Amino acid sequence: MSGNMSYNILQNADKAEIRNEPFPHIVIDDVLPKDIFERLSQSYPDPNRMSKDRRTMNNQRYNLLSRWGATEFPFEEASEEWGKFIEANESAAFVEQAFSLFPEYTSEENGETKINLEPYGPSLAQKIDTDPLVSFDEVKPRVTLAVNTPVKKSTSVRGPHTDHVRKAYVGLLYFRLPEDDSTGGDLEIFQWKDGRPKSHWPVAVDGDDVEQVKTIEYRPNRLILFLTNDRALHGVSPRSITPHWRRLVVISGWFPGVNYSDTDTMHGRLSGVAARIKGALRRALGK
Repeated sequence: MSGNMSYNILQNADKAEIRNEPFPHIVIDDVLPKDIFERLSQSYPDPNRMSKDRRTMNNQRYNLLSRWGATEFPFEEASEEWGKFIEANESAAFVEQAFSLFPEYTSEENGETKINLEPYGPSLAQKIDTDPLVSFDEVKPRVTLAVNTPVKKSTSVRGPHTDHVRKAYVGLLYFRLPEDDSTGGDLEIFQWKDGRPKSHWPVAVDGDDVEQVKTIEYRPNRLILFLTNDRALHGVSPRSITPHWRRLVVISGWFPGVNYSDTDTMHGRLSGVAARIKGALRRALGK
C-alpha cells in the first residue's frame, strides 16, 4: 500500500463485519499498520500542556487539535505523521468510501450516488435545512485528536445520547497508552427499551428508557465507525480511578450548514449554543 492510503482508517474494512442493529456500525481491529500506529501514538499532542484548570478536571473530554472547531492547540502544531493521517481521512473521497459500506443510506440521482437522508430519521432534511440527497463533497469531514482527563472519582464522561443532528458519521479510533491499566472507558451501544424512540437525536437520555446491547472495549488501534441516525444511542462506560489519559481520534463528517464553532466537548457545545443564540437575535433585530 503506497502513499497516504496506509493512513486510511478504512483500508481493512470488511463489509461482512457491518452490523445494522441497533444502528449501522462496523468495528475494525488493527486499523493501521503497526509502525504507523506507533509513530502516530508517539507524536500524539501532549495534553499536559493544557492549562492547569483543564488538565486537572475529572474525566472530562477536550479536543486537542483539529482543522476547525474549538481546540486546545493550533492545527499548525500537527506533526508530519498526523498531517498524513488527516489528509487520508478528511476528504470527499474518504466520505464516499465510508458510505460505500452502508449502501442503504445512498441513492442515485442523475447518475450520481448521493447520501440519502431519509433513513437517518424523520424529517432530517427539514431539520437541518438541506436537500434530502446530499453529495459526498457537500459533507464537511473533520479529524479531531481528543482526550479524556485522568480520573479522580469514577464517572462516565458521557451517558447514553445521540450525536449532533448534523453529523453524517462518526469514527472513534483509540490510542490507548501501553501503561494504561485502568478499567472502563469502553463504548456502550444502547437501544430504546420499547423499540420506539422517545425522542429523535437526543443529547441525553434517561437510562431507564434504554438498554445496553453491546460493548466495544477501549483497545489501541481499534475503530468503531457508525452512522449517526436518530437511533445511534451510545455512551462511555465509567472509568476507574487512574492517572492516565484516555486518547481517541474522532473522524466525523458533517452535513451542510454546520456551525464551525460546534464541537463534541461541553465547552464547544456551549460555545455553539451561544453562537446560535446570538445569530438568532441578530436576525430577529434585523442586524
